[in-house]
Formats: sequence, structure tokens, C-alpha cells
Amino acid sequence: MLRLLRHGLRRLIAARRRHLEATLAPDRHAYRRARTLLRRHLSPAQRREYERYGAFTVVGPSGRRYRIGYGACINIEVLSRAGTVEYRLCAGPSGVPIPAVMLAQKLMLEAQEAAFLQIAIKHPASPHAF
Repeated sequence: MLRLLRHGLRRLIAARRRHLEATLAPDRHAYRRARTLLRRHLSPAQRREYERYGAFTVVGPSGRRYRIGYGACINIEVLSRAGTVEYRLCAGPSGVPIPAVMLAQKLMLEAQEAAFLQIAIKHPASPHAF
């Protein structure tokens, strides 16, 4: 049963990724370059997370953990110490491929967390996870 759920989740993530790619990244070459650049900047653990779940965890200078999911809007979950989602954030460049948005968010959270939090729009936690 668990295997079927995992398989279904992977198919859902892949379908969501394909849909977003088709609608938000019409320039395939730019998308591929952005995806390659994102993967190069992920640690091995983050890369495994991203490949498996379509999201990866980032730790800011404050020690707070964030999960950046595949998307360009409201795609950052702020995690409690227990790993539950406290709330979600939205901030990033527009008009660029999704992997480039995710990379910009990662770099800002790791290097300039306070500045990122000042510009991010805060949203309540949603019942679903990436």
C-alpha cells in the first residue's frame, strides 16, 4: 500500500512539474540551463530530496529551516523544530524559469535570510505538502 502511495505521489509531482514547465517556462533552453545550475548549487542531500520530492530543505543563518518546493509562488514552507509547516512564504523573481526562482530563493535564504524575510509575503500553512 505504501509503495502505491509513493508511486502515486511521484507521478503527481512529475505531472505538476510538466504542467508548470509548459506554462511558465516556454524557453526550453533557458529552463534546462536553470535546472542544471540549480542542481549544481544543491548539496548531495538537497539534490536527493529534490529528485525524490520536488523540494529541498535550506537552513538560514538563524538556524531556521525552510523547504523550497517546485514552484514560483507560495512555494517556501517555514518549518518548526518538529518539522511541521508553520507558514508559507512567497518571494522571488518573475519571468524566469522555475529552477532559477528556486535557486534565487535558496541563495537569499542562506546568505541574506533577514533581507529575504522582509520582502517575502507570509501565507498560512496549507493542508498539503510538496
